[in-house]
Amino acid sequence: MRSGPPWSPGAYIDEGPNEASVRRFFVEGLLAEIRPRNRDAAKAVLRHASAHQRLEGHAGDAILENLIG
Repeated sequence: MRSGPPWSPGAYIDEGPNEASVRRFFVEGLLAEIRPRNRDAAKAVLRHASAHQRLEGHAGDAILENLIG
């Protein structure tokens, strides 16, 4: 059930691009709220967010603030 359509890798089969975007924004919002368990988890989040260009703007600032405490 988790194999997504070609236009939205990682989405559920019955979801279109809009639902996948909403899910992505929700998860990115959690990166700004849920504290990392340890330093390694914080580094992994930072690497992932940086690689996927998620650190720009207000949302990126919130993620960075959460990671550095």
